[in-house]
Amino acid sequence: MGGAAGTLEKELVMPVRLRPAHSLSSLSLTPLIDVVFLLLVFFLVATRYDAEENRLDILLPAAEQTQPMFRQSNEIVVHVDRAGNVLIGDRPVVSGELESVLQRAAGARSRDCSVVIRADKRCEWESVVRVMDACHAVGIRDIYPMTSVES
Repeated sequence: MGGAAGTLEKELVMPVRLRPAHSLSSLSLTPLIDVVFLLLVFFLVATRYDAEENRLDILLPAAEQTQPMFRQSNEIVVHVDRAGNVLIGDRPVVSGELESVLQRAAGARSRDCSVVIRADKRCEWESVVRVMDACHAVGIRDIYPMTSVES
């Protein structure tokens, strides 16, 4: 019996030949490049929005219960500076052409469009009301004032 067990152990033991690993030589960089590209796009978009908000000297009114907003694709940002001048993007808009500029910006989807009003807290309220009237005239019903967090 002792001899049979010894033969059984010899039959189960098999020599294993190890080959050198080649995993580092065939490492694919495609996923890494994809992640770097996505990060680059994210920071480019985030920087663009940050620069747009800080371009004009507008002091926003503060609110205790303010909520962060996420920019939507069908959103128009209207700036009202301290003197009551209205700007859409970098372009100053006179009150006579405010409705036509909003209509062109909203296009055929004025019901789905929203307007964010970034008004300086030192401006006259009449300028903000003029923007709201123009929005209602072209069919834009979603109007949001932008505020800053009260500190």
